[in-house]
Amino acid sequence: MSALDEYWSEFYEVCSGLCVKVHVDSYKPSGLGMDDLVERDIYNSFDTYVHVRPVVLWASPTVMLLIRRASEEEKAKEPSLIGRVVGSQVLRQNIEFRQVGNAQAWLKRGGYCALWECFLYRGFRLGEDGVPSFGGSEFDWKTLEKLWLWFENYLKTKFKVHTLYTHDGDALYEGTPDEDRYREFLKGLGYRYKPIAGNWRFKRMAKHLA
Repeated sequence: MSALDEYWSEFYEVCSGLCVKVHVDSYKPSGLGMDDLVERDIYNSFDTYVHVRPVVLWASPTVMLLIRRASEEEKAKEPSLIGRVVGSQVLRQNIEFRQVGNAQAWLKRGGYCALWECFLYRGFRLGEDGVPSFGGSEFDWKTLEKLWLWFENYLKTKFKVHTLYTHDGDALYEGTPDEDRYREFLKGLGYRYKPIAGNWRFKRMAKHLA
């Protein structure tokens, strides 16, 4: 089992139980821009695109079941009954990398960076022992913080980025109590509001990397 392929060329451990695949590519600015996040001159300087996929190791077993056909007497009592499981055997454990979020950034090496998104799926949770679980409607803010800080450090270390811009909202949290929680989360990471011209859906926040 390999985590890498033609698209994903780098692989890192963020913390116990959480890893990331990374794709880096050259970028040529288009006429569309990112006017709600960076000024046009900053956008036009971008030369690199970074795509990060958070993943966890997940076991998916292949199981053989031994089923006994239902007797006529059993069918008389339960007409929909076809049979009963009388035995099972795990044939193999299929280990795979399961995606649990996404992150993207556009940047100028040695300059500014538009951190477009960095999130983990709702319902995903990483235990203190590094064992993942799925279910429920909550977000794992503690693990998300580790992912954000890892991504910031990666951008700073590899590309010498000095300023990060991001939105104070995300469609993932919009219209829910998590909308305010997300803003406080960003403030806790050191992001501060830095207005940009225009009436946009989300406001811009910035963080300068020491």
